[in-house]
Amino acid sequence: MSMIFMYSRITQQLTNDFCQSMTSVHHYLSAARPTCFSKVCSKPFPMSVDLLILGAGWTSTFLIPLCDERGIQVAATSRSGRDGTIPFVFNPESDDTRPYEALPNAKTILISFPIKTIGASQRLVTGYLSTRRGAKDKVGFIQLGATSIWDVSLELMHSVSF
Repeated sequence: MSMIFMYSRITQQLTNDFCQSMTSVHHYLSAARPTCFSKVCSKPFPMSVDLLILGAGWTSTFLIPLCDERGIQVAATSRSGRDGTIPFVFNPESDDTRPYEALPNAKTILISFPIKTIGASQRLVTGYLSTRRGAKDKVGFIQLGATSIWDVSLELMHSVSF
């Protein structure tokens, strides 16, 4: 089994597990429909979501529709704010909390971009939480990183024994 296939299966299983648990939690949440973040949507950004995806890349292409299908409120960010995402640029060297003020409150935050700077993950979590009011201790964080580590040439893959 290739590493890329294994990563895809693991990501799919994590997503299914997450969405199943969020579906059961959703019954206790408000009945308001989630704000749409598709290319055709022009609704305002929500104040609170179940899942906030930081870095609307490959993972968000299937995770957003899956969450929407299951009634899970979701928002996503990108550096440019493309396709209805929230503009957000993470500076791993900065302690400035102003960029986090534009983000909605979230029960869970999925970080799907690579963080390579030592201490930057803690800086991101601290920056986000410092701009929240209320249930700061009830925010869950998931750091996936990036799939780019799996982008290896076929020649290299065949030359490595597993």
